[in-house]
Amino acid sequence: MPLSGLWLSGVMLALFVGMTGLALSYPPDARLLPLVIGIPGTLLCVAQLVLDLRRRQQQATPGRHAGGSTRRERVFLGWLAAFVIVILALGFPYGAPALVFVFLYWGQGERLVTAGPAALVLLLFLHVVFEGALGLPLFGGLLLQNFTG
Repeated sequence: MPLSGLWLSGVMLALFVGMTGLALSYPPDARLLPLVIGIPGTLLCVAQLVLDLRRRQQQATPGRHAGGSTRRERVFLGWLAAFVIVILALGFPYGAPALVFVFLYWGQGERLVTAGPAALVLLLFLHVVFEGALGLPLFGGLLLQNFTG
């Protein structure tokens, strides 16, 4: 197990612990959803870190130096960075469907007849369920906040 795999698991654990800790400071009604995501995410990250440590102790990967990273890890970090940037810029209602489309079409090589409807279904789901049925406004993004009501 290369050191970069441990590093990635540690970064993800830190993100989930930070998000969960931040959610604890929210009012009771606002902390429920972040905790529903954060607590299982934290537990899964701890489990992944333990598995990575065990795997690293059991085997050494020949031909790679300890500080290297695999292409898969770099791609993952790139998509994670894209997710953060697009959600901050466009918000969840428009950024998430755009990311789903881009990921499916360019990242996974799906056809337009798959990527387009998947993004459209997510767009409708976010608006109908969260904003319509639940009455929960989603973060609108920094770029679009001046254009939406």
